Amino acid sequence: MILAFCAVALVAMAFALQWPLATYSVSLATLGLAHVAYEFRYVDGRFGRRFAEAFRWLIGLLVLVGVVRAASVLGAPKVWTTSAELALVITLAGSPMVLLDRLQWWQRIPAALGAGFLALGAIVFPTLMMPVLAVFHNFTPLGFLAEVLRGPRAKFYLAFATLMLVGGPLLLMTGILQTWVPGSPDVSPIAPGPLASHLQAYVASDWHDRPWATHLFQAAVFAQLGHYVCTIVVMPRIGAKLPQQAVFPWPAPWVFAGIVSVATIALGVGYMANFSQARQVYGIAAAMHAWVEFPVLLAVAGGWGRDENGLRVE
Repeated sequence: MILAFCAVALVAMAFALQWPLATYSVSLATLGLAHVAYEFRYVDGRFGRRFAEAFRWLIGLLVLVGVVRAASVLGAPKVWTTSAELALVITLAGSPMVLLDRLQWWQRIPAALGAGFLALGAIVFPTLMMPVLAVFHNFTPLGFLAEVLRGPRAKFYLAFATLMLVGGPLLLMTGILQTWVPGSPDVSPIAPGPLASHLQAYVASDWHDRPWATHLFQAAVFAQLGHYVCTIVVMPRIGAKLPQQAVFPWPAPWVFAGIVSVATIALGVGYMANFSQARQVYGIAAAMHAWVEFPVLLAVAGGWGRDENGLRVE
């Protein structure tokens, strides 16, 4: 299994180096919606009942995130929608302090620090926050794996996952590999225009003219692929072996896979017709799934609602 993941990582890195825009756009069109759906299913199945009524409040906040994103798609001023979304992200990060009962004071610290850092970043670096959070979101499977893995080899698997999800992007950020692989950064079968017109997905606008902007994008694309593998392949396999605590009545796995496949094909047609517009529509669901990770992982980091039922790895 380790060798298989290493092989996948090497192929993903090669694609991110050689064809960053094509890899970003095609993986987004084919795997983006699936990873959103599977992560929602995993989060609910692992944490839904443990969070009880608080989970429904979190869903309510996420619906507001979706409304804000939809308003942006419909033409609302970007400065207002971005500010509103950041405010909701900060609220979500701090929500465990309020929504979860029976918390000891020290269990509130991770949520307080998370909300505080996000608020400080939004004030001091407002143009950097959304791209930075978009990149950081790709590393959140490490938190879910740390929460669920048990046994003597858990640390080994976590170290390996960290090497893949964090070490690979850091290597690409240095630009060392790019000196040997010139690549074709502007090539893509579905995304129009040069790579420079798509940098905003992961690179802050103030950095677009820097010589290392492409390196950052390549690193983020590789991290995106690693995130997809974790959420579509690894986490569902783990979740299937654990007691389910879902709040929502999810369909059987094969039915769920069929629904996701049909929805992916439908959205894929939209990407082929108008990549930018389809990307914005997808962004509504993507934002909702990304921001639910903050309150869940910060609550777990504080030790709240610890579940001893995990996946034991020998």
